[in-house]
Amino acid sequence: MTGNDAPPHPRFPLLAAQQRMWAQGAAAPADPAHNCGAYVEIRGDLDPVLLERALHTALAGTEALRVRFGQDHSFPWQCVVPADEAPLPRHDLSGRTGPADAAAAWMAERLDEGSDPRSGPPYEHALLTLGERHHLLFLRHHRVVADTYSRHQYLRRVAEVYTALAAGSDVPGSRAGTLTQLVGEEMAYQHSGQAARDEAYWREVLAAPYPETGPAGRDGAAAVRPLRAAARLPDEVVAALLGTAREARTRWSAVLIAALAAHLGERAGTDDVVLGLMVAGRLTRAALNTPANLANELPLRLRTPAPARTAGPAGPAGRAGRAGRAGADDAFAALVGQVSERVGGALRHQRHRFGSPDAPAGHGHGYGGPGRTSVNILSFERGLRFGDCVTTLRTLAAGPADGLRLNVSGDPQAGRGLTLEFAAGPGVCTAGELAGRLEEFTESLRRYAAAPLRGTPAPVRGKSARSVSASPVTASPVPAPSVSAPAGAS
Repeated sequence: MTGNDAPPHPRFPLLAAQQRMWAQGAAAPADPAHNCGAYVEIRGDLDPVLLERALHTALAGTEALRVRFGQDHSFPWQCVVPADEAPLPRHDLSGRTGPADAAAAWMAERLDEGSDPRSGPPYEHALLTLGERHHLLFLRHHRVVADTYSRHQYLRRVAEVYTALAAGSDVPGSRAGTLTQLVGEEMAYQHSGQAARDEAYWREVLAAPYPETGPAGRDGAAAVRPLRAAARLPDEVVAALLGTAREARTRWSAVLIAALAAHLGERAGTDDVVLGLMVAGRLTRAALNTPANLANELPLRLRTPAPARTAGPAGPAGRAGRAGRAGADDAFAALVGQVSERVGGALRHQRHRFGSPDAPAGHGHGYGGPGRTSVNILSFERGLRFGDCVTTLRTLAAGPADGLRLNVSGDPQAGRGLTLEFAAGPGVCTAGELAGRLEEFTESLRRYAAAPLRGTPAPVRGKSARSVSASPVTASPVPAPSVSAPAGAS
């Protein structure tokens, strides 16, 4: 990559998360696999003119979407350019036989169109009209500029500005900081005592070797482009998940993570599971309020006893089977408590980067590679208020996964249910294998969530199984196939 054609604006370094993605995408920065996308479904009396003004206002305060990238020799850089006040593209699909299907096809086509962050805007907006009071606000962006949390921040700002304009009120000031402020915070962190403490914590976590529990990758039959397999979790499984969480006095996400760890341990025949946990990477006020790419993946190391959970026949063997099941329930209760505790530790040390350019040379712990499985709980994706309209936010694409990632979206406590999506990186598996993995885990989750907890441990105060970052799948009104991939995939 070169920066010869970049605009003459002050240059500054990339954030740590950006550096890793920049290095990974150096060979093909405009590959559509780097696209991230979402839409807001809006039902009500939407004013497209006010929406355009809201987008221009929000964009002016969001540096992450106004950057251009370049590289001089081995040094990548970015710069912020003035906001583009181009008109909002509008597409009226209401006259089509199936406007929802037409919208799904249009958005899929745009997500299959790459954008080069070195030379053009790394984002795209569009308003799709499906009916008189039914619209979709579409947003596509390059993954190097923003993570999923940031995209939600940006869309929330758009909604805030629109609501103020629609009410004839003053537009609230933006709380966002600047990218150079975040770069400065990262540089200060790298030379801080906290960075040393975080390094020591992760050295201890990964001191002993651990087996890989994800797909090892394949040649030939495996897809050469990212794959996705998605399914909505049955309502009875969601209800069981919430019930088990109440019984354990923890979050439903802790129960789901425990079930995934137990499932991976059973599948790999090991009780030592290292599971990737996607986190926001935001601990300062500026980081929490400023859209940027800060998300991080941390190793969650768990001891996962996985005895057979089957009932035996009547008689002595049946009693043995019941005893075994009771033991399994005790073990899973302990695992749920372990997840809550380990997630709390990981969040306290979440700014450490594995495999980043800033990692000390020869450091004794390592994490990464295509043989890992990670989980991303998108608990912040809730509805946005656009005036009096009813809205729902849906994520369409999250960019390529390095290994195998489980994205979990929805808000079950608000009655929105849960959607599970397995995303596989290039060369990891075939479409059929990915769909099979999703089926297997769904059944494992059903089994674990429905099991009564025995000996439930007390909750760990101040610790939770919350994590945020990159992204789930399509949902109504955009139909999602069981397995999807960009055009040209195997």
